[in-house]
Amino acid sequence: VAVCGAALLAMSLTSEAGRRWPPADVPAASLVSPGDRAREALQTVQSEVERYLRGEHSYEPIREGTEEDLSISLGAAKLMGYLHASSAGVLEVEKDSVYGVCVALPQVARSCGWPQELSSLCIRNYVVLLFNVILQVYLIYLLDKEDLVMNRFSGRMNMCNMGASMPRCPDGPGCTGPGGTQFTPSRLYDFDSYTTRSYVKQAFLDMFPDRKHDVNEHVDPGEFGVESSESRYVCVFVFVVSMMSELQGIWSLGKLLCSVPSTAESWIHYEVPAWAPKSHIKQVHACTELDFVKLAVAGMDIKWKVLNFIFVLMPKVLIWAGMLLAGTIFLMETQGIDNIVVNSTALGFVLCIDELFFELLTSDTCKKILQRIEAFPLFDLQYEEDMEDDAVLVRHMEKTMACSCFASVKAWSNMLPINLVLASGLWIGVMAYYYGTRCQLTEDGIWVSRSMYLPKGVGLTLFQAMLPTLFRPQTEDEPYWTMPDRQEN
Repeated sequence: VAVCGAALLAMSLTSEAGRRWPPADVPAASLVSPGDRAREALQTVQSEVERYLRGEHSYEPIREGTEEDLSISLGAAKLMGYLHASSAGVLEVEKDSVYGVCVALPQVARSCGWPQELSSLCIRNYVVLLFNVILQVYLIYLLDKEDLVMNRFSGRMNMCNMGASMPRCPDGPGCTGPGGTQFTPSRLYDFDSYTTRSYVKQAFLDMFPDRKHDVNEHVDPGEFGVESSESRYVCVFVFVVSMMSELQGIWSLGKLLCSVPSTAESWIHYEVPAWAPKSHIKQVHACTELDFVKLAVAGMDIKWKVLNFIFVLMPKVLIWAGMLLAGTIFLMETQGIDNIVVNSTALGFVLCIDELFFELLTSDTCKKILQRIEAFPLFDLQYEEDMEDDAVLVRHMEKTMACSCFASVKAWSNMLPINLVLASGLWIGVMAYYYGTRCQLTEDGIWVSRSMYLPKGVGLTLFQAMLPTLFRPQTEDEPYWTMPDRQEN
């Protein structure tokens, strides 16, 4: 069956369909559309392939067409076959993080019989990992303490969308600020300036109570609100996107722990190619004995999986989740446009500390071992290697004619960048968390801060900082700030 030749013929007939039709010098009754001719040729090709797949006739190798045509068709068929076969991906450890070295090096040391040098390096890496976890958690704790304790003692309220409606003022909704007066561009200040000006006004009122009218008329503290809600939304999205690489590392590590065999397999092998004597290979290819030593991800005992899950994967997950929420709240409470742009990129440093520690505190021996560890493939290409060229072409033609590239769900899913979709979902989730826990919706449809309560002390436990919705800090019964009614400026 000359599949390639018939396909090329059908393509040439299809190209004729774009010419002027019908010809002026041919009777209409005798016309046959080039599109109809192309469809008939394709149906012929498809029927012949289906007959072969049903075993109704023997298959003759495809040899029609030029050598270049066959080369292109065969190259495309093999490329698509290998891409489909390898779509399952591979499993590998992080090679630039203290988390990765704490997973891989103990398995290499176990495979080598726990030599003293590797055993001591394993202990060293676990100490570095502990120090890294403590530092990352502490930095997140400080962000949470600033938000849950120190900001409240300074009299700060949640910013929410207060001030976002300023372009619609004075007649639109949401024009009342936290001080009870109307928002205007000239009276919008950051919180430090707002509290200073409010303190000055209150000091005058306390010193001159008989001149309250004059003080209210001439001393204006202004209002506190957001400069641009759109900039906050965009910068929070940028921050969430910057967290995606860490999420991919978490997913890869979890997939590795679940997918590798739960048996104590060796991660190290000595392999000499059998196609020539070892001395000949070393001489011709300038190899050393170390080049025959292969390190690769393999199975690990169930106890090692449990230890890695508890001491490596879980801290990584908790730090990522804590940083995602703390960073989102920090950015949403940032007023200035310039500050939020800078902070959206600076917050990612906290999750890069493990890579910094790996670079500075991990020995060169560990780095060399990690670089030599090969990935654990989740696919087998031997079937592709054993297939005859003609069979590869038939399989490719069958898949091509089975359905169009837009008809399969997988094709549609490939059109969407999954990481962008996931980042968008996370962004919506963290924004909903912020507004749902910090803000309330007014009758005008504007998000304003909930009533604020002073904490009963400056102390904050780790659970209260990382999980404030489950472990709420103790607060006073009476709020120190509530959303006021509108007053005259």
